[in-house]
Amino acid sequence: MRLKITREKNRQPGAFDHVGPAHQLTCDQDEFFAQIDDETLDRFEDVFKLPED
Repeated sequence: MRLKITREKNRQPGAFDHVGPAHQLTCDQDEFFAQIDDETLDRFEDVFKLPED
């Protein structure tokens, strides 16, 4: 919702297309991940881990 409000304030369409940024990330993933520290990367990975029983 915040993204939509911000985009509307900047006179951009309210809907956000995730395809463009996702495509750009896959094209530049080596460069992107090279600038991220290990702690940040670990937290990002934790988002996708299933909880342990």
